[in-house]
Amino acid sequence: LARLAFERAPSPLATDTLAMALAEARRFDEAAELLRRLLEFERRSTAQAPERSSDRAYLERMEATLRLYEAGEPCCPPPS
Repeated sequence: LARLAFERAPSPLATDTLAMALAEARRFDEAAELLRRLLEFERRSTAQAPERSSDRAYLERMEATLRLYEAGEPCCPPPS
């Protein structure tokens, strides 16, 4: 479902959602690569539009999530 949303209407939110779904399916390399590309895009966008500097918290969250994927961990803890 996440891949379908991404394919029909690619957006930062759809990309982030697909990366989460891939990580939940233990496809961490794919999830990390998607998130790296999204981070690159968002950083370029922020650099070109300084008024988007309020997105810093969003970028920091993505960076933290990327570190989880690179460590082989999903971003959402399993339910207890």
